[in-house]
Amino acid sequence: KAIVTINPEKSLIDWTRRRDILSNNNIPVSNWFWTGEGTIFESFYPKTAEETTDVNELIKIAFNLDKLGFTTLKFLDDMRCDENGKLFFIDFGFDLGEPSVNKKTSAKEFLIKKYPALKANVEAFYTLH
Repeated sequence: KAIVTINPEKSLIDWTRRRDILSNNNIPVSNWFWTGEGTIFESFYPKTAEETTDVNELIKIAFNLDKLGFTTLKFLDDMRCDENGKLFFIDFGFDLGEPSVNKKTSAKEFLIKKYPALKANVEAFYTLH
């Protein structure tokens, strides 16, 4: 993966910091083999996030993003699945936003909008946690 910006090394530092925050908060992240010069060598994840086999994991990830105060746009676009449908965050760019001490609801709202049938499950998870 190549980061194409005016300052790719600064962007790579930002991506690494956001990736570490997610990883340290139980959000599965892509496996990076090497980074440098605005380039990331990582595992390939052949399936889209919509192909996940674990809807509960998707809800948990949304909850953790909101808890960490990220104002995500369409967080599913930043995720992929492996061959078995296990989710991994792969894109840690500016559209993920920055963490905040204030909880957000953008991931929850996006998830409910994208999958209206999951609304009760999402609401229940957020209420319990």
